[in-house]
Amino acid sequence: MNYIEMDQYEFYKKLKEDFPLLFGEHLRFIETAPGWNNLIYEFFEKVSAMKLDNYKLMQIKEKFGGLRLYADGGNDEIRNLVSSFEQRASVTCESCGAVKSVGAASINGWLSVLCKPCYLTEVEKRNPDTKEWKKFVNPKLG
Repeated sequence: MNYIEMDQYEFYKKLKEDFPLLFGEHLRFIETAPGWNNLIYEFFEKVSAMKLDNYKLMQIKEKFGGLRLYADGGNDEIRNLVSSFEQRASVTCESCGAVKSVGAASINGWLSVLCKPCYLTEVEKRNPDTKEWKKFVNPKLG
């Protein structure tokens, strides 16, 4: 299933329904754009398969242009898995899930990981007078 098409509230409910044992008491919503939903769902699948009794996700969010997965409990294997998924998110458009032509972008001071089309859309939404691709951090994409 493609979870990118779900709004974040519906995606949260789906995760809670499919993986209730992974929800810590403070995990009440997902603070990311939908482009990372497939990655987050895959992460939940892998963690669930590990059958850890002491692992609870407390917060899932975007911070400084990166995916952050905060939890209580776990072990080295789970910490490596978290790092792997955070790294994968750094090359996945947080808006549409694309993995081509993706780079870190700053729009009006907010860091994001976006593909070129989503970047241009966001620039237009946030600052209609600026239509340039001027603050894209990855020069290979320009």
